[in-house]
Amino acid sequence: MRMNWAAGLGLLAFVGFAPSAFAADHKDGTLSASGLDNPDSSADINDVFAWTDATGTAAGTKLNLIMSVSPGATTSSKFSNAVNYVFHINAGTTIRPLGAQTETQLVCSFTTAQVVSCWLKTGSKTLDYATGDASSAAGISGTNSLFTVHTGLHDDPFFFNLAGFKKATQTVAGAVAAGAGTGSGHAIASFDAQGCPTYNDAATPTALLGQLKAGCTGSGTAFDEFSPPTTGSNALCVGTGVITNQDLTGNILAIVAQVKLTSVTTSSATQLGVWGSTNH
Repeated sequence: MRMNWAAGLGLLAFVGFAPSAFAADHKDGTLSASGLDNPDSSADINDVFAWTDATGTAAGTKLNLIMSVSPGATTSSKFSNAVNYVFHINAGTTIRPLGAQTETQLVCSFTTAQVVSCWLKTGSKTLDYATGDASSAAGISGTNSLFTVHTGLHDDPFFFNLAGFKKATQTVAGAVAAGAGTGSGHAIASFDAQGCPTYNDAATPTALLGQLKAGCTGSGTAFDEFSPPTTGSNALCVGTGVITNQDLTGNILAIVAQVKLTSVTTSSATQLGVWGSTNH
């Protein structure tokens, strides 16, 4: 199978089975002058999340997984019948740097009628299997009771101050273009081996922090990118002009699963790394 990297890849890692996760990626298909131009949005990954149960009688025994696709989905949007949606669950003693790991996969595919079939497997060995209509809140469970899965349309608010981020990146780019040094015109003192800047004083970092909290005009607050644009607060600064955000519906298609930790870990594993892929 060909890995559809262009469609999207969500990546996260959490340490010591702690209930935390990091992932976000929206609208990563090919962009045209008129906006999003993705030939298969149902294979475009927005986010991948993973966390362990932190409370209750099941604390530390279940791994929760979410993969969302199809940015701007509507009630007529469907999961593709030509795509495998895969959670890659890597168990090992080290994630950074990458060490020896055992990978378990939860693979889901759909028919045109949106009947889902999911396999929990390690290598060529199938650990559990489920198939059916998983659109209800309860979803469906594997025949060996190792996982449950729910699929369907959900809200994706996606709060992100893109205008402030754009303004901050412009400020950093200007400082980098001026080069490192001391005196007037040099905000950056030096660059480390990775190319990260050290600033001469606290003024520029403080200004960047303020810009990340505001719009391109220096005013306004963080906004919902999927809401209609308003002047100043969520306009994108591009050169001396201003363009507004694309107004999307704010919905996504989501695959939500819960897996028994014992089925995806080893006796020596202390860390899990989870990432998602869509494969044609």
